[in-house]
Amino acid sequence: MIGNCILWLLLTAPLLVAVENMEVTGSRVNIRKSPSTKGAVIGSVKAGDQLQVKEIKDGWARLHGRPGFVSASFLRSVPLDAPAKKPAPVPAKRSSAAEKEKSAPAKRVAPGQVFPDIPVVPGSKRDVTVRGMLFPVNGRGNVRYALLRAVGGKYAIQCYIYVSAKDAAKYKEFSETDVQLVGYWYKVPGWKTPIMQVRRLKGL
Repeated sequence: MIGNCILWLLLTAPLLVAVENMEVTGSRVNIRKSPSTKGAVIGSVKAGDQLQVKEIKDGWARLHGRPGFVSASFLRSVPLDAPAKKPAPVPAKRSSAAEKEKSAPAKRVAPGQVFPDIPVVPGSKRDVTVRGMLFPVNGRGNVRYALLRAVGGKYAIQCYIYVSAKDAAKYKEFSETDVQLVGYWYKVPGWKTPIMQVRRLKGL
C-alpha cells in the first residue's frame, strides 16, 4: 500500500519530469489506444519489460516511439544512469542475485576503486550522513536502491545505493521507508547522480 502511494506521488506530482525508461511490474499489462480503461487494447507487455515513456498524466503513461498508453500504476522508474534494455520476456526460472553472486568467482577491486563492477572517479570520495526514502530501482550491477527526498511536492534522487547480494535482505526490510545512511558518496564517470557506499543504516 505504501509503495503504491509513493509510486503514485512520483508519477503524478505536478511538473514532474518524464522518466525516459520505466519497467513493467504487472504480470500482463495492456497497452491502450487512449488513456482510459475503456480505450481499445492495441498490445500488451509483461513484468520486467522496459518501456520508453514520453509523459505521465492523470495516472497514464504515454509511450515514446510507439503509439499507446499504459497505466502508470504498473510501472516503476529505472535509474536514468543505467543502460537501457530492450523489452524481453521474463525467464521462466530465474536464480536470485544472491545465488548468482555466490556461485560466481569473487571479483577483485582495482587499485583506487571501491566497487568491483562500477568505476568511480578517483578522489571523489565524500563523507556524508543523509536521510530520505529508500526506494528500490532496477540499476546497473548491485545498484539496488535510490535515496529520495521530497522537493516542492515531488521526489528527487539524492544518490544511488550500492548493495551487495549478502546485504540485500537487510535493505529489503527498510524498502520504501525513511532511513538515515552514513557512508561515502562517489562520482561515477558519466553519471549525474553519486553512488553511495553505506557504512551504517538506521530506520527513522
